[in-house]
Amino acid sequence: MPIEINGKKFLYAKDVAAMNGVDPNNVTLRCRSGDVPGVIRAGNTWLIPEDVAQKLIFYPEKAAIKHRLVTSAEWGAMAAQIDADAAYSARYIAKVFNVTQHSVAKHIKEGGLPAQKSDDGYHWQVKGADAITFFKKQFNIAAD
Repeated sequence: MPIEINGKKFLYAKDVAAMNGVDPNNVTLRCRSGDVPGVIRAGNTWLIPEDVAQKLIFYPEKAAIKHRLVTSAEWGAMAAQIDADAAYSARYIAKVFNVTQHSVAKHIKEGGLPAQKSDDGYHWQVKGADAITFFKKQFNIAAD
């Protein structure tokens, strides 16, 4: 739903995200990075000129965990990159299993994927065995 400021129509970032089928954080990051001309920041909200919003191109995001279909060959390639006894960053886990970092963080916070804070207190560390067990279940991979 557009709003008008000084005779110019603007859309909320969440509306631009809905129009393009992407996560609102994707739009916010592009606004914050300066990639979107003419944006206005109003508190925690980004307003995007309507004419600019219609020209933005968004690339498909990685699939959310629950929607992923993984072949046994893909699973083998993923699992081969993980040592069960080692600990990995949530970012690396997302990269290996080809899911978004947001999805990994969500499952950590909800308690589905066991993790611990790293020594710096800011990053999550996931044990390889826990990641393999979690993603095997999420991707419906048959037990060995």
